[in-house]
Amino acid sequence: MTTQEDLYKAKNNNLIFSCNNSPTQSGKIKAIGDKWCTVEVVANPASYMQEYNKQYTDKIGTQFMMPAQYVWNAIYF
Repeated sequence: MTTQEDLYKAKNNNLIFSCNNSPTQSGKIKAIGDKWCTVEVVANPASYMQEYNKQYTDKIGTQFMMPAQYVWNAIYF
């Protein structure tokens, strides 16, 4: 499986992954380009992260760009 195939699989499964660029430390892929992915900030499902979800409620649902290789690394490593 290629990196692109892995990313599409994660996107199609609405996989929530640990994302250091997200204020809630969680994100999911919204779009995939050749070298960049659009990532959406999502609420962190971990019970100990609920304060972050409250603190950053206004950021949940916002989107940002990340290099595709970083997204792949965040998901698969």
